[in-house]
Amino acid sequence: MYAPIILENKKLCDSLVNEVKKACTIAIVGIGNMFAKSSLVQKNYILKSEANIFQNKNAVGEVCTHYFDISGNIKNNQEINPDYFLY
Repeated sequence: MYAPIILENKKLCDSLVNEVKKACTIAIVGIGNMFAKSSLVQKNYILKSEANIFQNKNAVGEVCTHYFDISGNIKNNQEINPDYFLY
């Protein structure tokens, strides 16, 4: 089941989450990098300036828009953009 990482509103998000819970028992997700050509930057999900802030906070990658450093510690997205994870 394809599930986009970014949805336009909470109602869509809740609906998708409910469908995924019914249909899936595992998830296969990609691990993104923090390079300038990151797919999140290329698809305009985040700005290059936001990616640069994460890099300056030592983020090396992301999984489902959760950024992490070389030791696997999650970086706080709210520090970068308070609009993240509104749902």
